[in-house]
Amino acid sequence: MIADTIPILTDSTLIESVHLIANDTLVIKVQQVASSGGGKSSILDYVLKNGITIIMALLAGLIALYQVKSNVISNARMKWMEELRTSLSELCDSAARTLLNYNNYLKGQELADKDYRDDYDRYMNSFSKFNILRGKVKLLLDPDNDKHIQIEELINDVSHKISNEKINITPSTELSAKLASIIELSKQIFKEEWKRSKKVFKL
Repeated sequence: MIADTIPILTDSTLIESVHLIANDTLVIKVQQVASSGGGKSSILDYVLKNGITIIMALLAGLIALYQVKSNVISNARMKWMEELRTSLSELCDSAARTLLNYNNYLKGQELADKDYRDDYDRYMNSFSKFNILRGKVKLLLDPDNDKHIQIEELINDVSHKISNEKINITPSTELSAKLASIIELSKQIFKEEWKRSKKVFKL
């Protein structure tokens, strides 16, 4: 998901890089042995004696590169989590304010309050903000994750209930229940993602 949007070294690239480092080190050492006057037998003896060291250096380099890759993905996931958390929080607040402002508008209209039109403007502003956040959240959600799909369906339902056509018949308790479901699903998603972000690379 979010990790796919940043450049990550592939496994084959990492392995190739480590191989190049190890091979370069071996070539240098062999050249040093050869230049010191040793023949083919001396070079072969050096390779045999230091084979384990070379292999261990290769493995250590590979582990280090994989750890870097793992850390980059983990950091990207945590950044995505924070952005989604903030957007969902603001979306729920905007939805609640939209219904509140509309109800204030209706009350002001009934009481012939001269400022009731201001409440309608506030309703439109909060509804507009909700729609902006709705689009942003959809871009942050994973279309292949069941919980993410459920959140998107709930958001679409909330949008329908606070629209101009339906808001006058939407009780606040019904909207609150929908928003509570979004928050509960969000907590489950963040808990799962937090566990993934804490995982350390293991052989």
